[in-house]
Amino acid sequence: MKKRYSDYTIEDLAVLFPTVPKEVILGIKYSLAIKGKRFPMYQIAHEVFGHRNAGTLILMILRCAMTGAYMPRWIGHALKGRGRLYACKIMHRWAKAECRITRSRVTVLDRNRYDSDKCYLFVVNHQSPLDIPTIYSAMKIPVGFVANSDFKKIPVFNFWMSEVGSVFVRQGSTVLDIKALKKMILSLKKGHNLIIFPEGGMSTYRDVQPFSRAGVAAAVIAGANIVPVSISGTPDIFPPGEFYVKPGGPIVVNFGEPIPTETMNRKGRSEIAETVRSRVIELKTEGDAILNRRHRPVSP
Repeated sequence: MKKRYSDYTIEDLAVLFPTVPKEVILGIKYSLAIKGKRFPMYQIAHEVFGHRNAGTLILMILRCAMTGAYMPRWIGHALKGRGRLYACKIMHRWAKAECRITRSRVTVLDRNRYDSDKCYLFVVNHQSPLDIPTIYSAMKIPVGFVANSDFKKIPVFNFWMSEVGSVFVRQGSTVLDIKALKKMILSLKKGHNLIIFPEGGMSTYRDVQPFSRAGVAAAVIAGANIVPVSISGTPDIFPPGEFYVKPGGPIVVNFGEPIPTETMNRKGRSEIAETVRSRVIELKTEGDAILNRRHRPVSP
């Protein structure tokens, strides 16, 4: 038995979790750290301090914890019916700070393609823990996440994730997935925007994995617009499955043209997951090309 989850290889994880595809298995390391017998933040700290490049990630964890100082002020906004908007503001401020800590040079393309008066499901590829603050820092409207239920176990951060209107999904449970799908549909119908990483985990090999049809279909059922989004460059700064950060580097967030769903025909609805995935792949190819032009090669 290895002392640290960070020491587990893809082969080790494949033996422990034979039903999880290797293409998205590295993210399980973070779930193991959070679900461990120790207090989640203690276990994560235990993993982080095992690396010589731990300093940046420690600062990121501390910055996350510091958002707890805004909780008393949130109460006042919540009493006035503005609790969710204030939570989104704090999350956006946190996301910007995390990008500064990692010295990420984030370029956002075509962010003005969506309007603040419409409801959207933002469908994003996932290849690094840094994707979470990166995509949130790029948003110009209030938005929540469709997130792994493990986030509910992270002190302070779980509060803000809940208050921005996030929907939590417990992986591997069909019953709870159905409940989560219903919550997604209800949230979108209320006009609450959501971000989803529909690959089922962080991509091990940096290519875009098949999408969960149910998650994308929620937008179709709710009549919300779908915005394909790609992120390039985050694995070079925060590699998937690792507990250290290599600060400094470019990131490209590329927003695609919104896909309306209200007038979509039956064939379009049945093929929506693959349609959106194809568009995300195109956007990521554009983003990778921009990184290459900046003399920062993207690893295969």
